[in-house]
Amino acid sequence: MSKLFKLKEWLTLDETANRISNELGRPVTLADLYQFSLGGHLKLSVNFVNSAKAKKVTLIKKEDIKYRKVSPQNRPSMPEGAYVNVPINAKYPISKEYWVESIEKKVESLSGVWDLSMIGTEKFSIKQLYQQEISSDIEVKVPEAMSVYVKRAEETYQLQLLLTMDQYRDQHNNLTVNGLKPRILDSALAYPASRLDELDHVLVVKEKEVIRLIQSLGDSQQETKPPAQKTYTKNSDKQRYNKRITQDRYAAWQKQANKFKKLHPNKPKTWIAEQVAKLPIAEGKSADTIRKNIKI
Repeated sequence: MSKLFKLKEWLTLDETANRISNELGRPVTLADLYQFSLGGHLKLSVNFVNSAKAKKVTLIKKEDIKYRKVSPQNRPSMPEGAYVNVPINAKYPISKEYWVESIEKKVESLSGVWDLSMIGTEKFSIKQLYQQEISSDIEVKVPEAMSVYVKRAEETYQLQLLLTMDQYRDQHNNLTVNGLKPRILDSALAYPASRLDELDHVLVVKEKEVIRLIQSLGDSQQETKPPAQKTYTKNSDKQRYNKRITQDRYAAWQKQANKFKKLHPNKPKTWIAEQVAKLPIAEGKSADTIRKNIKI
């Protein structure tokens, strides 16, 4: 294990794949990492370099919800004496297992590394990335009215986007007080982000999570394979593997660049590269690096 990794709190996905490959002596791809995450074997995180807006939420398990019986009024289709169960300690469901119990009005700024909760649309974002890695054109459909959730320790947050002041005033008939335009709080401007790629972020894996996964996979290998049968990847094999990973990354950039060019035919190559750099497939690479490796 390289001593340099001990100085890092988190690794990029490429670093994670290479690290696990080197430790186990067998190739691990980005598709593998996404599949590990979807299967609950690897915790993916996001690094908010420029911070992200969010509201703190409290979650409650479905089995802990309490209900009260309510008889609907003016519902001729309902038989007499019928009722519906209305939750009294939960607001709305976000997964098969969890509901939102409460959500704070205050909008906070999150920075640094936060774990993906994998209970909202962030799970569908990882599914889409997996499909892209296996060269599948299948579109992953994101359920409507769902949001993105991240967590750290025991705290969970719903990510938010902010309207501009002009957008807010347009929606509220150019709101003025005594002829003046009042200051508007972030809590009034905020609305839930529906997709992870709407925010500036880089997917990463915490160092301690990488170590945990390597140890768990190493234990599995020892259980299924005698020590005498260990194999080691040659340097040439690793070089070919790394080259393939790079080529796959460039292909994903090119595919997305072609889509942007089709939608915005008059935009220059630099603009298209900047848009690709904002997506998870950029994996933290700069717009200039992407520009040099796409053909438009």
